[in-house]
Amino acid sequence: MLIMINNTYNNFLNEINFIPINGYNPFGPNGKCYELPKKLGKGIFWIYNPNDMFDIKIHDFYYYENQIFNNDLPEGLSVTYYESISGEELFPYKKFSSNVVRTHIGGKSSFKALIHKNIPIRCVGIEIKPSYYNDYLKKNYPGEFDNLEEIFKSFEDTSNFPTMINLLNQLKNYKGKGSSAKLFYESKIIEAISLMVEYHKNHNKTKITLSNIDKEIIFNLNMYIKDHYTYNLNQNLLTQIAGMCSTKLKRTFKAINGCTITEYIQNCRISRAEHLLQSTDLTINQISSAVGYKNASYFSELFKRETGITPMEYKKNNFK
Repeated sequence: MLIMINNTYNNFLNEINFIPINGYNPFGPNGKCYELPKKLGKGIFWIYNPNDMFDIKIHDFYYYENQIFNNDLPEGLSVTYYESISGEELFPYKKFSSNVVRTHIGGKSSFKALIHKNIPIRCVGIEIKPSYYNDYLKKNYPGEFDNLEEIFKSFEDTSNFPTMINLLNQLKNYKGKGSSAKLFYESKIIEAISLMVEYHKNHNKTKITLSNIDKEIIFNLNMYIKDHYTYNLNQNLLTQIAGMCSTKLKRTFKAINGCTITEYIQNCRISRAEHLLQSTDLTINQISSAVGYKNASYFSELFKRETGITPMEYKKNNFK
């Protein structure tokens, strides 16, 4: 079963009937806490938005059925650490991964995504609003943060951003209240922005120019990988198919797909494994072999890294 949820984000809680929880704030008393209705799933959503300049959001819930979200998100810049999630952003297509830092630009286009059932959405993120980066920052830090939108837009999902992961986890674990909490949250917002700027300086490389022929080659290579991902697709074979040297293939593939060839193959295998786990009674060993992994332990580790839970936990959630 697939559930469609169409709404603007401002009406998100009301549209799907998140229920306010009075007197229960596991992530600190300064925010508002809601729970997912029992008919849809289980878990909570916490938000701290003291003014019109920024939000802090923490998700910890899962759905009983697959969900398609089609949302018009408000203008703003967000950075989020996903501890656990499974699904795909649909336009443009991009698979969600766990244990990564991800950015999103709101107000430019609709956000459409498929969220897979029975895998927890556990994440913590901040969203800064135009009044913050267009007014407050320009007034208080003239000339220092003028290209924030471009910085967020050029950011690629990564698990190699320990300073940002640590900062966002500090927000999740903080339990302060009153004026000291207000100062804490405000300081973390500017710190997060500074980390984004510094990361951009250290990782911003000259982008390669992609020809239409390059794009067509990678498109065809994607199709080949999707048809043969259970096989041992070594680098020599793929370079021969693409007709590119190894270095150019790696750079071009990542520029177009936003991930490495190895990550792309892993995404294909994990997506197939999810389907087999929820629709068959095959064992973990059998599924591991079916998607191309000889070592079931390695497959289980990779599955948990990508989704946030083990294959056995996922199977139990789908057949309980």
